[in-house]
Amino acid sequence: MKRRMAVVMAIVATVLSAGCNSSGSDVSPKSARPPGPEDIPEALAVAGQSVTSGVAVGPMRKTEDISGFRIAKYPVTVAQFRSCVEAGGCAPAQEQACISRQSDSPLGRPTLDVAGGDKLPAICVGVAQAKAFCSWVGAKLPSLPQFLLAARGPKVTRFAWGDTSPGCQQHPEGKGSFFSPGSMTSCALNDDPLRAFSVGQHPAGAGSSGIEDVLLSPGELIDVSMDAYTMACVAPFAACVAYGVVPAAIDGFEPVTAGETAAANKAYSFRCVWN
Repeated sequence: MKRRMAVVMAIVATVLSAGCNSSGSDVSPKSARPPGPEDIPEALAVAGQSVTSGVAVGPMRKTEDISGFRIAKYPVTVAQFRSCVEAGGCAPAQEQACISRQSDSPLGRPTLDVAGGDKLPAICVGVAQAKAFCSWVGAKLPSLPQFLLAARGPKVTRFAWGDTSPGCQQHPEGKGSFFSPGSMTSCALNDDPLRAFSVGQHPAGAGSSGIEDVLLSPGELIDVSMDAYTMACVAPFAACVAYGVVPAAIDGFEPVTAGETAAANKAYSFRCVWN
């Protein structure tokens, strides 16, 4: 089983690029040391309840009961992912171009390569690498209902905080109307973009569970299941990505195959859950 897992990891561990296929040599992680307390992301408890899955518009809806869980308050950071690589728990990423629509931010290139970016969300990390990190800290990627319950609560809303238009207090690209995507202007243009796109800078944008920085990057990685209501989140895909037509809006899901780091060239971040 260990040999099989190593082969699978070597095949599906993808490079540090959004929308680019993995290539190169075997980068399977070696036997890892256990994570220290400083390596484990801060987590918040989410009580079990009914959660409605679906997008903010359209007839697709499904309500299901799920058990309580704990979820990382912030996306996994560059520093945390680096610790996993150094400990041997995660395959190292290869340096390649990272395609991101947030071209005015540090997220416009691989965050693992941004000087002083330890608190930036780790984007352009492959599906296998993200799963390896969560496994290293005793967790896993969130399921679709877990992500939705934590990110926006039991009912469907367009943003983590509700349906009101985003402002700079909620998201670093929230200046403008979400009804006119072309008018969206990065709040970081007149600020320190390294700070603005780091985790923990926008508590006003928290979800009802208290988790923050939902879709701080263009998308967030979600695990697949055999019976997910959203077809993008169904096996045999490796994972799916939640994303917004405009920044911070949770209104789309796209599949990710084993050989790519993001769907439709959308750089994604990820966070972990503990049952």
